[in-house]
Amino acid sequence: MNSNNTTQPHPTLELLARYKAILSAAWQHRRELAGPARLADEVAFLPAALSLQETPVHPAPRRLAYVLMGLFVLALLWACIGEVDIVAVAPGRIIVSERTKIIQPLEASVVKAVLVQDGDRVKAGQVLVELDATMASADSASVQEQLLAAHSEAYRTQGLLQLMQPSKLLSKEKLLPHNPSALEADSALNQSQFQAQLNAEWQDIRAKLSKLESEAQRKLAEAATVQASIAKLEATLPLSQSREADYTRLVSQGFISGHATQDKTRERIELERDLLVQRARLQEAQAGVVESQQTQAAYRAETLRNLNDRYALATTKVKQLGADQSKAQQRQRQTQLIAPVAGTVQQLAIHSVGGVVTSAQQLMVIVPEAGDGDTVTAEVSIANLDIGFVNAGQVAEVKLEPFSYTKYGAVPATVSNVSADAVTPNTSDDKRSTNGGSFYPATLTLNR
Repeated sequence: MNSNNTTQPHPTLELLARYKAILSAAWQHRRELAGPARLADEVAFLPAALSLQETPVHPAPRRLAYVLMGLFVLALLWACIGEVDIVAVAPGRIIVSERTKIIQPLEASVVKAVLVQDGDRVKAGQVLVELDATMASADSASVQEQLLAAHSEAYRTQGLLQLMQPSKLLSKEKLLPHNPSALEADSALNQSQFQAQLNAEWQDIRAKLSKLESEAQRKLAEAATVQASIAKLEATLPLSQSREADYTRLVSQGFISGHATQDKTRERIELERDLLVQRARLQEAQAGVVESQQTQAAYRAETLRNLNDRYALATTKVKQLGADQSKAQQRQRQTQLIAPVAGTVQQLAIHSVGGVVTSAQQLMVIVPEAGDGDTVTAEVSIANLDIGFVNAGQVAEVKLEPFSYTKYGAVPATVSNVSADAVTPNTSDDKRSTNGGSFYPATLTLNR
């Protein structure tokens, strides 16, 4: 049995091939289906139905159809590949890189002098307003006096600590610490008063030390006296014992009576008792010497401890008063309001000398002068509906209201920063708000 390996075509492909052949044949014979070509005069003499059938259609509608189809294709292509610019309009204001500086006093005070007027050009560091510095000067002077007293206390205690060492009295130059700040502070001290206080305290300490030293020497002298008495008794007692033994031997031999030995025995007993008493007195005197030395050492240790405590307290107070002095001097300097940058004075709120200003009151503003290297930026408020189309780095145009757009055009700019969070204006008349609600702050950098 033979198998047929011929592959049968798919019915759909066979149908498509058949329609292709029919369309190809119709296209080849399209001229024959139209009939013979006729002239316009021949068509005019035909019957009305045949004349209308044989008359060619006017080309204008066909051309119009072609034009409409072309426009439709172009619109479709533009919709596929074209881009539509979305314009986001955001109100804002122009600022320079330094921003406007607000001049405010630190605390309530009285105006002593107003040195500028509206519209004046000032330099950086120029004095604008002088306030009454009476209270600040008084506080600074008080802190200065306390600081000098603390320095004096620290120097005296340091000098006394040095004098308490087992050495001779040092001069004042050796007592003071060798650092520029201390010597500078000491230059304002009363030298005679300082030396008098130092000498008085040292004389009092030295007098007590001398008294304790004298007491110790007296105890040592008593101990030496007792020691000499003991040495004398120790040298005499053997002789008394020897005489007593000799008398006892003579009594035993019958040369003398027994009453003769009683005197020698009594003498020996007295010497022995005196020796015991003197030895007890020696121990007492030695204990007194030790006690005097301990009392002297205890007084020295107590004095050193007190002096160290005073020195530590004085140095701590010097540091605290140094900080207070810096604050007082800063407060005194702030009675003169100076211009932080060079610029123009505007919105001056004080005009009379003797007027009272409150803390953080806005006295004036300084509009900085734009330098060659300064950049000009614009702070704008982007509405919630437009924030999705604005990104950092995009090109923008800034229209300035004082200058007509039709005459001057716009200033090119670049979006440098866009806030990631919305901001709600603090007041209803906040001009940064786009529609009375929240907005997104953004910064534009002007390119010229």
